[in-house]
Amino acid sequence: MIAKTIESPGLAPAGYGIAELLYLLGCYDTPSTRKSADALMLQWPSGSEDMRVAGTSSLLARQQLKIEGDELVPTGLALALAYALGNATRWTSVSFLSDDEPQGAVFIQAPDLAAFLQPRGLGGWFAQVQMPSLSVAGTLAQARCGALFQSCQWKSGIFIEH
Repeated sequence: MIAKTIESPGLAPAGYGIAELLYLLGCYDTPSTRKSADALMLQWPSGSEDMRVAGTSSLLARQQLKIEGDELVPTGLALALAYALGNATRWTSVSFLSDDEPQGAVFIQAPDLAAFLQPRGLGGWFAQVQMPSLSVAGTLAQARCGALFQSCQWKSGIFIEH
């Protein structure tokens, strides 16, 4: 199911706010959830019902949640990202060093897919997902030319920490 979702069109990189990410983290109750929250510098569990409601509302408005019977179900990129956050087996922190200021990213690998996230303003993250066949280096090579990291100026180097 997840692999089919990733191969579907329309999973272009997108930005997610704190409330949306907290909702997606709540889709799975696994040890990976806490590690993923730590990697994204989010407090998990949030302890705030208001944040969960805000995340739900925002994802519904963006059509990244759908109602199936009595349940809300993530769709598209939100589904893939929730799966990666809740089933991750490897978390890699990446720092891009440049002449100006360093920029960072997090590469989260789960059994069926991987998520690559870059911080944005106010604690949110830009995210893209892909099949896990690419290594961290392969992902960086693709991202360097892709829409997710257009602002990066990688003149000085890259630092990777597992």
